[in-house]
Amino acid sequence: MMRLFAHISICVALFIAAACQKFTADDLGNWEPIKFDKSELNFSTEGGEQTVSILNYSKWCLLYGYEDIQSVNGSWEYTNIVRAHSSNDTNLNYHDTIEGEWYRVFAPDNGHQNKLVITVSQNMQTMPRHIIIALESGDAYGEIKINQQ
Repeated sequence: MMRLFAHISICVALFIAAACQKFTADDLGNWEPIKFDKSELNFSTEGGEQTVSILNYSKWCLLYGYEDIQSVNGSWEYTNIVRAHSSNDTNLNYHDTIEGEWYRVFAPDNGHQNKLVITVSQNMQTMPRHIIIALESGDAYGEIKINQQ
């Protein structure tokens, strides 16, 4: 009986040791960034429409649009944040649209096509316009920069 108890104790100890693998901060949340077929879009003053494909995640959502981006001392700064929202009443939890005064970013079919459609209106001003679109998929993030002359 004592021998059986010893064998069970050894098996339990080995099971606990195997189950208690130590994770470091590098192991947790170390997801590959979201990849795109184009990470920067350039539009002429006339505006237009372009499509971007998400390459390495099938479930993702739009987060924010960082408007009025400018380089200050070598880093990018923005003056306005536009939150993503749902474009319809059927799925309020999925944010598929970011809209500003001069642009619209939309994920057709609630993102199931793994595409974003970016529409930019004509620029009647003399200053170029910029925005960064942020997306997330779990602990993975990605950004698309949009420029207009």
